[in-house]
Amino acid sequence: MVHTAIDITPDNVAKEAQEKFAGWHYSGTGHVQRTALAVVPKFGACYAQFVDGVARLNGDTINGIKKVYDLRKPNVDCMTLFVRTLDNNGVTLQSKEDNMTLTRPLRVIVKGSSAAHVATLCTVQSFAVTTSAFDLVEHAAIRHIIEEATKRGQAGSNSHNNLLTKLMGKRHPQHKCQHRSQDTPHMRKLRMAPHFKTLFDICGTQTNVNSSVLLMQATAIIVTSYEDAGAKFRDRSSRMEAARHLGMAVDSVLMLPILPQR
Repeated sequence: MVHTAIDITPDNVAKEAQEKFAGWHYSGTGHVQRTALAVVPKFGACYAQFVDGVARLNGDTINGIKKVYDLRKPNVDCMTLFVRTLDNNGVTLQSKEDNMTLTRPLRVIVKGSSAAHVATLCTVQSFAVTTSAFDLVEHAAIRHIIEEATKRGQAGSNSHNNLLTKLMGKRHPQHKCQHRSQDTPHMRKLRMAPHFKTLFDICGTQTNVNSSVLLMQATAIIVTSYEDAGAKFRDRSSRMEAARHLGMAVDSVLMLPILPQR
């Protein structure tokens, strides 16, 4: 047997823990033990692999739009607040499996160190991932905003500072024309990148986050109503009611005054 000297000084213990400690793992009982809870500290190989996996998932995006959102931070950007409100701990529009799922939890496969442990699909707490359905509904919702703003045209010279004035500009009192012949820079930006992130960048504040969540939900219901072949929307009145809520949501996003930044 080879004798190996072990350094147990405080400095070495901390170094060994940082390099080799993977975290805490709790499993169920029985012959096949699945992961019940796993805690990974913010150092070591396990956390590095987790961060690398999130980075690669965010790399499969278009126009820099993230797919994974960390919902734990107290001071977040508008897009993270939008996803946090829409996700609502996974219950918004997702209480039933047959409903359109816009966000889902971030999931990883965890396996303990014992031979009896089996790989288990686990949910990462306080993280949300946007789905392909989210991309579809988001594109439709932004197109509704663009079409409605184009129909309304320029706002009056004494109107509030809102998204409509950002997209269409203000009409000079002497001009009778209600529409612009050319798009404003903000409108061109939104047409080129029809995402809520672009909308929040144009507004510059968190004013429109909650109304944008309502628009996202209303658009998802509209998309579902015309694809379910009458399974949930059996009559015309229900579709008309859904369309009315969509119109109210679009109006709220366009006309809600934008508060100045402090």
